Amino acid sequence: MKRSWLLALLMAGSLVALNSPAFAQDATSSNTTDAQEDVNSALGSLANRVSDVEKKQAMEVAVHGFAELDGIYDTAFMGLGSEVIGDSAQIPKLNSPYNTSGEAQFSPRNSRIDFLAKTSVDGWATSGYVEADFFGAPYGSSDGGSELKEYTQPTLRIRHAYLDAQDDGWDIMAGQYWTLFGWNGDNVLASLSVTPDMGSLYERTPRFGVMKTFGDDAQVQIAADAERPEQALSGIPNFNGGIRFKLADWAAQFNYGTGAAKLVPLSIGISGRLATYALPSSAAAAAVTTNNSPLTDVTGSGIAVDVQLPVLTATEQTKKDDPTLILCGEWMMGYGVADVLNGWNGGGITTPDYFAGTGNLDSGIAGVEGTGANAAVSLIEDQSWTYQLQFHLPQSIGTILTAGYGEAYSSNARAFTTSTYNDVNGMFVNVMQDFTDSIRAGIEYSRFEDAYFTGSAVDHRLQLSSWYRF
Repeated sequence: MKRSWLLALLMAGSLVALNSPAFAQDATSSNTTDAQEDVNSALGSLANRVSDVEKKQAMEVAVHGFAELDGIYDTAFMGLGSEVIGDSAQIPKLNSPYNTSGEAQFSPRNSRIDFLAKTSVDGWATSGYVEADFFGAPYGSSDGGSELKEYTQPTLRIRHAYLDAQDDGWDIMAGQYWTLFGWNGDNVLASLSVTPDMGSLYERTPRFGVMKTFGDDAQVQIAADAERPEQALSGIPNFNGGIRFKLADWAAQFNYGTGAAKLVPLSIGISGRLATYALPSSAAAAAVTTNNSPLTDVTGSGIAVDVQLPVLTATEQTKKDDPTLILCGEWMMGYGVADVLNGWNGGGITTPDYFAGTGNLDSGIAGVEGTGANAAVSLIEDQSWTYQLQFHLPQSIGTILTAGYGEAYSSNARAFTTSTYNDVNGMFVNVMQDFTDSIRAGIEYSRFEDAYFTGSAVDHRLQLSSWYRF
């Protein structure tokens, strides 16, 4: 797709044209035709300039993406944004009328577009990548929480944007990408529900990272990065490190619902995180809402183990004809690591409001544990685990079957006075069918549960999804 940047130019030009003053006038205005001619002329000039740059720098520029439509029925009413039903989505309690009312929704918001540029600089293979979807900031109260606008006029949101350079086993990255904690999101559950599902380590964040790969067929990867601090007030970035073993000759096919299947080698990875937070020195200080509150540095930490185990294997030469089966699993434990669980807050644990509501600490990191003389400011403990099994029939058939389970849990959530539950879990089974290299459809049944202290709430989901990948 070396010339596919033309599509990106046409899209950008269309957006410019539609937002130009000429198009705000009456359609009968003669200025409309003149404005369109000016836009066409500008596009032609820009296309020529980009073509010159591409030739001079020997650069490849490509555009990819997919158009997705999700049709969802839930037995509980989950409200706006119900495509995502991960760790932060609360299922209505059993005594709520919304628990049995059910809902149906169609959503195209998980459609994506990305731009990739590649070239070589002094022997380094360099690339720049930008990817966006349509899960931007939702419409607020001024719009009345309109479902029409939420699902038919979604806003663009950045997912990834980074520079990457590789040479002689070295990989240097700067930009927004998957956190290294959990080894780059490689074990996200392959559910049709828009990720993240419950228990998946799932965080994209700005980072500076470096990785060194040793070996060819049997590889050892060592990586470290510095990431955006989850609390800017701490003044210290998050630090992650990891080591992973991979065996290239022992591989099976794997894919998420949105992408093409690829051969994944056997791998075992361990990763860890250190994060620093500036917290009140006591529960009494946490109750003070002025910036004179005494603070102390507290270190959060976590460890994660990720495994991908091919059971029925294939090679590049045989993957079209051989069925494959792969088992994937992930386990994590940590303190103050809620952001990697994408919104998990230990069941509604509120953040100490020690800076007059400035919200400088994400929900779920820390809270006031206990009451009275025994009250203390503490980090929230988190655990998560996921596992899934995926079976690929030969590519000539194009059928993919996946079953998986994920859970997030906090052992100390009950000690925080605002907590209402300490466990969320979900399971799913789906079938996806590739009709062509670009066209896919899938159907899934899933069950989600929030373990409230007063009794569990459950949602059953049936989902039908389609994709056109380009």
